[in-house]
Amino acid sequence: MVSAPIPADVPDALVASYGRDDAGRAWLAGLPRLIAETLERWELRPDGPSGNGMASIVVPVIRPDGTRAVLKLQPVSDNNAGTVLGLRTWPATA
Repeated sequence: MVSAPIPADVPDALVASYGRDDAGRAWLAGLPRLIAETLERWELRPDGPSGNGMASIVVPVIRPDGTRAVLKLQPVSDNNAGTVLGLRTWPATA
C-alpha cells in the first residue's frame, strides 16, 4: 500500500515517531485536515503556534466562550488509550 505524502507542516518529531509504517504515515498525512476539521467542529480558534512532542501535537486554542484551552491530537494506541480519562480528571489550573 502506498500512503499519501506527509505534508511539510507536520513537525519532524511526529514524522520520526509515526512515519515508520503505513498506519502512522496515513495519520500524519491527514493531520492538517484533522486539525482543521476539529477546530471547525468544536468552534475553536487557534491561539498561537502549535507545540509537539514525539507522540502528539498540541494546538493552543480559544473556545467559543472565550476561554483558553489546548487541542491535543495523537493516534489512539494501547499505550495512550487512558489519556482522555486522565485529562478529564486532571484539575484545571488558572
